[in-house]
Amino acid sequence: MTLSYRPFGLCDGRQAGLWYLPARWRYTTRLWRTVKYEEVYLKDYTTVREARQSHGEYFTFYNHERLHQALSYQTPAAVYH
Repeated sequence: MTLSYRPFGLCDGRQAGLWYLPARWRYTTRLWRTVKYEEVYLKDYTTVREARQSHGEYFTFYNHERLHQALSYQTPAAVYH
């Protein structure tokens, strides 16, 4: 079986992994999966404003406090700033 690039949205209906996505989409997909499991699914937002504020706080935590295995257990802020 030869693996080739498939444009997003042109899947044939089979269960597909992330192998067909360009690399930048894989990272974005992984980021949002992390956000959902560590933030969204754990909270019960009552308003959109509350959700936006909570997400902002989470991204501050994610970039400045949360250690990332792919970055040798450093924060993105420490690595990229």
